[in-house]
Amino acid sequence: MNIPQFSLPSTPSIKISLREATVSDALDFCDADPSMEECLTTIFLNRVQLRMSGFHDSKLWTADDRRLGLYWYWLHTTDDATIQLKYDCGHCGKPHAIAYDMRKLAEGYREMKGRPEREFSFKDEAVIVRPLTGADAEALEMMRLSILPDLPRKEILKVKSRIRLTALMRILWFSSTGMDEDRIDANEKKLLSMSMSDLRILSDLAAEKLAEMEHGLETSVDKDDGRIFLAIRTKCEKGGETLLRVPFRSFVNIPMV
Repeated sequence: MNIPQFSLPSTPSIKISLREATVSDALDFCDADPSMEECLTTIFLNRVQLRMSGFHDSKLWTADDRRLGLYWYWLHTTDDATIQLKYDCGHCGKPHAIAYDMRKLAEGYREMKGRPEREFSFKDEAVIVRPLTGADAEALEMMRLSILPDLPRKEILKVKSRIRLTALMRILWFSSTGMDEDRIDANEKKLLSMSMSDLRILSDLAAEKLAEMEHGLETSVDKDDGRIFLAIRTKCEKGGETLLRVPFRSFVNIPMV
């Protein structure tokens, strides 16, 4: 099956070509732990990536690049790109059932404007913010897997708070901590020593810059459990628009036999 080439939304100059998975590929994923989906995403996208335009490790793609990559694969290998959705309309007060053509989302995916990084000043220090990468997503996933059902509630809340803090420290490059991997430990020390007021200001500045770099499909991610939702816009006959949050994994999955 022919899968059209696509551009990485974060770096449109990079073109990605995928092939359809073979039965052998699918068999290798049958015993995979579904809770490790970010790790599986890296392996899958790297395996089905064709080298005709060069190889680009999906661990280094942004998280939104990877979601588009999986979605693009599903869209061009599925037999039916139409999904059935039901929702209660807030405009007319009635339940609605619609058939939505998921190709509409792919037609409207956004390419990032400018470089995949932004710079701002915080307390007289230059700071660079970059979107989370696949490697970052894998690291956060491993932290979420440490939340066991029998953990005390206060321990669960502590881990979830730590995950949110780790997500912030992974997107930041402070001029004083450098650009290498040791910056994660340095960032942690820096953030833990901040006042809560400074942390809020830093978080708001980073969120503002991330918003400037929105790219790929319109999605939202639960900060605690990592669940991904696609944003689907639909209109009631009375003219009101409704934004539906559809679980990404309800239909986009790595193929298995």
